[in-house]
Amino acid sequence: MGTALFLMGNYIAQDASLALPDEPSTGITYWLAALDVFETGENLPSRTNPRSCDAPEDWRMAIVWGRTLLAVADEALTLALQRERSTAPLPPPPAEPKWPSPAASPFAAIAMRRPPASRRITLTTAAPHELLLLAMDQFTRGIFHMPHPTHAADDAPADASARPFSRATELFTIAREVLALAERLPDAAERTRWATWADSVLQQMDMEGDTTRAEWRGPVSRARGRCWLVVGTAGMEDIETKAEESGWDEVLDTEEADEAREGLTRAVEFFERAAQSAKSELGAEEDGEDELQAFLAEALITLANLTKDEDKREELYRRAQLHGGDELEGMDLDDE
Repeated sequence: MGTALFLMGNYIAQDASLALPDEPSTGITYWLAALDVFETGENLPSRTNPRSCDAPEDWRMAIVWGRTLLAVADEALTLALQRERSTAPLPPPPAEPKWPSPAASPFAAIAMRRPPASRRITLTTAAPHELLLLAMDQFTRGIFHMPHPTHAADDAPADASARPFSRATELFTIAREVLALAERLPDAAERTRWATWADSVLQQMDMEGDTTRAEWRGPVSRARGRCWLVVGTAGMEDIETKAEESGWDEVLDTEEADEAREGLTRAVEFFERAAQSAKSELGAEEDGEDELQAFLAEALITLANLTKDEDKREELYRRAQLHGGDELEGMDLDDE
């Protein structure tokens, strides 16, 4: 039921018209109900009583539980950003609907059996970083118990109906969704932490041999490049502030600048690897290629702005111009 509620929430979030007249029309209602179901199931006597049967660990539930927490975290982050940018106070999130009897509504049955209210996650009290910590616990649990099938030619991005299980797909989905949330976090340290965590999941795919196959080499390289672009650019605001106070020459010799350059260098390496993979793939999507070139240009420009040697800096700008073309007109080209 928790998985069904998670999927229903995804559909409703994309198109509220899919909800029937008496059903909730916001995805968050379904996701919070899914969390209640997972929490209730985890606290059943069969799970908590040491004398009960030794039920196998449900890795699929753990993965969906983590993805549900990410969905709630994304909703909470969107609300927080809206409040921060709005000049007028925003109305509070709608209160939980009053459900009819459990016999008439599954939401009423879930509410009746949910854990104590003090433990319940709500949109108004949920902090994205805390939800990410909870999601990480579930993902770690799910990945640990997830099967390790031998690699086959069909263990690659494809129609899910023809491929019931792919460990590579599960890992990539987790990393991609965590990264998408990490890129939007306002706190630089949190962005770095969760982009690094997403990269560790992608690195696991590399260690398990997934990137030896062309189907995964490009997508994983692109995603890892995005992770390191987040890491490399996270401290730029502080670096620029210090540069205004003490000058660029001094700031470029700091540990913060070294760490940023390291992250950006790795980002460039992964993006170039992804671009090379795209060249060898027939029918590559043009939109995806343009986005990849934009990521690569951004990494090169930012790295150039942090490079002290003038010749190396100009070479990085030249490479960025080659990849970014006309798109570079609105980007920050440092003229120091």
